[in-house]
Amino acid sequence: MKKRIWNTVQGARYRKFRSVIISLILMGSYGILVAEIDKETPSKRESKTLADNVQGKIVFSSYRSGNWELWSINPDGSELTQLTYTKDEERTPAWSPDGKKIAYSTNRGEIWIMNADGTGAKKLPLNLERNNQPVWSPDGRSIIFVSYVVVPKEDSDIWIWELGEETKKVRRMISQKEMEGYPSFSPDGKQIAFTKLMLRLPERIVEEIWIFELETGECEQITTIGADIFQIDWSPLGDRLAFASNQTGNYDIWTITLDDRELKQLTNDPAFDGNPSWSPDGSKIVFVSTRSGTKELWIMNADGSGKQQLTTNSICSKDPAWSPVREEGKR
Repeated sequence: MKKRIWNTVQGARYRKFRSVIISLILMGSYGILVAEIDKETPSKRESKTLADNVQGKIVFSSYRSGNWELWSINPDGSELTQLTYTKDEERTPAWSPDGKKIAYSTNRGEIWIMNADGTGAKKLPLNLERNNQPVWSPDGRSIIFVSYVVVPKEDSDIWIWELGEETKKVRRMISQKEMEGYPSFSPDGKQIAFTKLMLRLPERIVEEIWIFELETGECEQITTIGADIFQIDWSPLGDRLAFASNQTGNYDIWTITLDDRELKQLTNDPAFDGNPSWSPDGSKIVFVSTRSGTKELWIMNADGSGKQQLTTNSICSKDPAWSPVREEGKR
């Protein structure tokens, strides 16, 4: 977000993980060596129960090669593959509905689209200042994203890029007084969940979840937690949202059901837990945790049980996104 607010937000969220950052600095020069030595993830025997019978791939951003690049991995821990090789930092990947494309952002504030195997990367000509957090619409015809500006004031809005050959254009979709972020489409494409920065206090961030109705343009607030909420992901069944929040004093994974607004805490660990992403059948959630000492990918059941580590020795990994397809392009 804009430098003052964005730095405040990031500082408050990650001040507990200075040791990880220091480790990153110390180990950065050895990133390539570590990646070569330890490309292994949990063995097939150990990882068989991680996501048994759950299809798709998980794409994520990792520093394991000495730079923030995009990688993919199967939910059983096999086929760890590096997808990007650039001098930039690739982050916040998002799958197209057919699983054939991946949209992502860079440290330059650009949105790119590439094939699922990492080839054919192309930059979207958005002509906006700084862009992040791309999300595909369920019909694959557009991408929504967050764009940040500093002038004339610090602000962020949610924009949409229409992908049709005849309609390639970008326009602002959600714009309010507060800063918006972390958009997530409902499975039917009729709604967008997002966070709104409600209040800024020293060492405290207050964000709430809102839902935008595409047909009417109306917004409704669905949480009144009074804490930091971010990294929203709409469940494949459309009945709930997963998100990260520090409402109990530490960052954990939560869900909220949309019919009765019931909150459920899925993780409860002194470490940081965030970046939730649903499996295509809604039975599992992949997330990021520092409970093993560094930021690694973990998988758990949708009710929070059966937590198991997916990646090892990543130095730092984040932004996992689970492919929406189950097999051979089938939903």
